[in-house]
Amino acid sequence: MGEHPVNTMQDLLRGLGFLLQMSFGVICNAIILAAYLVADCSDIKKIDIIVCHLTLVNLVSLLSRGVPYSMMLLGVPNVLTDVGCKAVIYTYRVTRALSISSTCNLSVFQLATIAPTVTPWGIFKNLVSKYILHSFVGFWILHMSTYIIMPLTVGAPVNNTIPQRAVNMGFCYATFLDYIPEILITMFTTGIDYLHLALMTLCSITMLVILKRHSQQVRYLQSTTQSVEVRASKIIISLVSLYVMFHGVDSFLTLYATYKKDGSPIVVDVRVFLSSSYAAISPLILIHFCKKMFARWPFRNRECKSRIITSVSHVSC
Repeated sequence: MGEHPVNTMQDLLRGLGFLLQMSFGVICNAIILAAYLVADCSDIKKIDIIVCHLTLVNLVSLLSRGVPYSMMLLGVPNVLTDVGCKAVIYTYRVTRALSISSTCNLSVFQLATIAPTVTPWGIFKNLVSKYILHSFVGFWILHMSTYIIMPLTVGAPVNNTIPQRAVNMGFCYATFLDYIPEILITMFTTGIDYLHLALMTLCSITMLVILKRHSQQVRYLQSTTQSVEVRASKIIISLVSLYVMFHGVDSFLTLYATYKKDGSPIVVDVRVFLSSSYAAISPLILIHFCKKMFARWPFRNRECKSRIITSVSHVSC
């Protein structure tokens, strides 16, 4: 009896902490989307579309995971039904995967932007400029197909109890498949994550090398265009570093929880916090990237909505 109020207070503080994290992230991501919506569409480039996509999936990811988890910690009973659990977890997993794909696309595109035009960089620049937006369709199909089995493995607890072969996700639970399918699916999904992480890291290192050589060659020049690209590259490298820090650890904990069958509240809390931290904090970095959009906020072009659909395929790199 004496420990119950302590546990309740701990849950309340945890719930308020997650609610604060989610609210902060939702507001920041919404501000970025609003900045692009009111901007003159003639100023929108391909890299801006990638940023918008990243912001949107981060926003949905925060809402799908943060809202029910915070409500659960704050003591709201039966946060989700069985169908709700399936829909929320599937949405979260797909948007989380799209977040890393969008961040990877952002780093690849920026590398192509600052890369020299000589061969083989010229071929790389042309391919990226031509297909970078089309790749989003492929990523949506890939991730939606990859996690299609997720609704079959998750459900809502009944009377606060979960099956024996299941891991506690807080407001939902996930049952384990047979050993071989479980290992294969986990290796495939985490393999995609680490492949993205490796590609982003490689792009960031390459950008740093190019920027260092560039600064040595044109140290005596003052170029506004060059300084803008340098600033954009540094922002994207910071974004990639943030992702590697948060989601790298989160992926490791996911593997740990799967193999050890560890669904302890501490492990669940850390995983939820880390997986939501990137979506909540990254807008602070992206806001610096979107300064030109905020500068034009009061001067919305009324024809933008009708023109942007036809202009997306014609935007230059």
